[in-house]
Amino acid sequence: MGSTGPLVHSDGVGSCDGSRCEYHSGMHRMHSAAVTALFVVLFSPCVLAPTLASADYLPPQKPAPSEGEPVMENEPPKPGNRKIYVVEVEDEAPKTRAVSVTLDPLSLLYPMYGVHLEIAATPEFSVGPFFAFGSPKVDQSATYVGSDRASTWQLGAKGIYYAQGNMDGGIQVGVLGQYTHAKLDPGASLGTASTTGPGAGFVAGPLLGWKFVTKGGFTIDSQIAIGIFVAKQKASDDSAAKDDRAALLIANLLVGWTF
Repeated sequence: MGSTGPLVHSDGVGSCDGSRCEYHSGMHRMHSAAVTALFVVLFSPCVLAPTLASADYLPPQKPAPSEGEPVMENEPPKPGNRKIYVVEVEDEAPKTRAVSVTLDPLSLLYPMYGVHLEIAATPEFSVGPFFAFGSPKVDQSATYVGSDRASTWQLGAKGIYYAQGNMDGGIQVGVLGQYTHAKLDPGASLGTASTTGPGAGFVAGPLLGWKFVTKGGFTIDSQIAIGIFVAKQKASDDSAAKDDRAALLIANLLVGWTF
């Protein structure tokens, strides 16, 4: 039988024979493949990362418009490229109305006809001049033979503070002053028979009221005051009925409009 001589490795180092040489050759190839894979895993990120980091983002380029196609200068932003602006807007407080013009239906009982104004000086304070005229009934002496009515005019003003609310409605406190002049015939006096009738002379006193104003401006203004006589108009005849009141009740139910 012939014998097989020793085999030499491909790298020229050492020798092997038969299956032992094939085993060592396979192990050598596996070792080389493992080293190569480890090198790729460890060093490939270091090589690729600078390349990816240095890459600039290039937005998609719009195609050039074809001939005859209109060019839009202010093209609306496309999704993903919108700009967001934050704008702070302060809510404006609604403006308070400044003037009220009203009439007093209750004064028609005398009768007296007048107009009441209310003008805002500040949001909480207002002044209210008023004027009225008419011909209320007079009180007569036993010997009086003249007219049962006297030509009368009235001028006054109110200072109003809104304890709650403002010209658009609320609770009012304030003061009132009014002067009433009557053209009296001898033997006649004005309003002595009623605590609520007009009194000739000057009165002043505290006032309390409540005002209601709709959104459209329709106004109801209810007020009551105690007028203290500061000065009285005296009749020209000593025989006329005397007005012995120290105070009188002044009630107003005003209806009108607020602007």
